[in-house]
Amino acid sequence: SLSSKSSFVTGKIPAYFSIAYSILPNCGVALLPIFPPSPTLTNPVIDTLPLSRLLYNEYRSHTLGSVARRFNIEYDEEGRKVSEEIRQFSKETYFHEPQFLTEYKYDANGNLERVNEFVWDAEMWSVQAFKISEFDEYGNCLKTEQTTAAGTVQERKVFEYDTNVSAENIYYYPNPEEDFPQLPEVKKHLLKSFEFWAQNDNMDLVLVTTYLLDYAVVEDDAVEEVAFASSVYPNPAQDYVMVESSEADYVEVVDVYGRVLFATEMSEAVKVDMSEFASGIYFVKLQANGATSVQKIMKK
Repeated sequence: SLSSKSSFVTGKIPAYFSIAYSILPNCGVALLPIFPPSPTLTNPVIDTLPLSRLLYNEYRSHTLGSVARRFNIEYDEEGRKVSEEIRQFSKETYFHEPQFLTEYKYDANGNLERVNEFVWDAEMWSVQAFKISEFDEYGNCLKTEQTTAAGTVQERKVFEYDTNVSAENIYYYPNPEEDFPQLPEVKKHLLKSFEFWAQNDNMDLVLVTTYLLDYAVVEDDAVEEVAFASSVYPNPAQDYVMVESSEADYVEVVDVYGRVLFATEMSEAVKVDMSEFASGIYFVKLQANGATSVQKIMKK
């Protein structure tokens, strides 16, 4: 088992972190931090329009379709990325020559089950590696394997879930430790554990680490669903949501993975632009004089 670099109030030591959750009357399951969230990154969303204008101001059009065609990125009718080609400028030919190609394959339920990686070999694409994923009937990722072109498994991850706890009602806070393991996208249920396998010096695939996610149950009254007067509307939201409160001094919008997508000091009313947010569950956190209000909203 792994030793932890931090002490936790539960007294239990999982793989680097621990999470508490509580069943709330109207909010389902809420996960509570036993350490404060890291304030270093408040908005990880990148807008491609100003980024493209900054990097490639010689082009007239910077729409998503134009940028995708310029960099040979192909999407299907569902808006999912199908392929992506990387080219590099050649001083010999004065053209951008192909270097790498990545293909994305989806199953009937829209899960990304296969990623094919190719390298350009003078006149044709040669297979370099594969990443293959397996999913259960709910859409939870059960296993991923990174393999060579010959089919040798170089890396494997195996995941286990608690299907009694829905991911839609789970509130994740980010872990501030740098060695926090990368977790899969939790679509339906709560992740309990996962195994990490890799090749040793003899090229044998061996189990390296088993991460156990430890949950400590909190009393229902340890979390106040609404700690002070506030109004969040419309809910469900489509392009924006209005947050109103005469008491709050800070507001955040957080997704179900704990990522802070919006944060600002609070006036009496704040309009949050959600037009670029993916459809799903989000949480509006209001803070005032040490009190916290958390309200769940739905983005169509």
